[in-house]
Amino acid sequence: IITSVSNVSPLLNNKYSPVKIYPNPAKDYITISRECFKQTGDCQIKITNPLRQQVFQSAINEKQLHIDISEWPKSGVYFIHIADKDKNTIDIQRIVLE
Repeated sequence: IITSVSNVSPLLNNKYSPVKIYPNPAKDYITISRECFKQTGDCQIKITNPLRQQVFQSAINEKQLHIDISEWPKSGVYFIHIADKDKNTIDIQRIVLE
C-alpha cells in the first residue's frame, strides 16, 4: 500500500507525474520510479524514520532508483520525501519495512 501524504502543494503535485514506490511492504530493496525524473533535472530523495531522523539521501537523475534496505537496522514505517532541484516538495509517501 502506497500512501501519499496530503500536505504536498497541489500545484507542485500536478506539475509532476506520480511517483511509484514498490514493493510496499518491502524487505530487501525499494524501487522509486517516476517518468519525468530525467526530464526535470536532478531531484532529491530523503528517507526519514518516524522520529524524523534521516536514514538515506540521494540525488535522482534517472527514471528509477533502487535502494538496498536489507541492512537497515529497523523494520517499521519510513517516510520518503522527494523534492525538485529548487527544493520544492514533489511528493511525500510512506513505506513499511518488514
